Amino acid sequence: MKNKENIKTLKGYFNFLTDVLDFKIQDIESYNYALYAKFISNSIGIYFIYEFRDFVPLIQFTKLNGSDLKERQGLYTIRELYKDENFILQSFYLDEILLFKEQKDYRSYFENVTTIEDAIKKSSELVEIYAMDYVRGYEKTYIETDKWYRKQVLKNVD
Repeated sequence: MKNKENIKTLKGYFNFLTDVLDFKIQDIESYNYALYAKFISNSIGIYFIYEFRDFVPLIQFTKLNGSDLKERQGLYTIRELYKDENFILQSFYLDEILLFKEQKDYRSYFENVTTIEDAIKKSSELVEIYAMDYVRGYEKTYIETDKWYRKQVLKNVD
């Protein structure tokens, strides 16, 4: 069953993407158990994934190479890709960005969140405060985050 109220809420809190930054909503689906949306610009894709059993939305920022926005590969695949020293990851989740920039756990920002709307609002605030350089596609930001993330991923690998 579709839930149009959650779509309206998402569009309202993330309107800075569409109204100011020239993103288009490519796809948006809302059910009684989850909310999914893809925001696309000329060079960046943002994938909003919120399954309500988890009180924290996942937000993925990806530099696009003309292809469709898809959910990023899993950790084990990324670990394999990082064996190639020339590989540069072009996709990061908001929780990784907060660890990189603030050394703070993403979930801690949601401790007082009690509703779906609160979670959407909090995630939009975090994007505006911490992730606008990813939204705008700044190459240096993606490169620096990739270097940090590579170290994190390969830290405990034999």
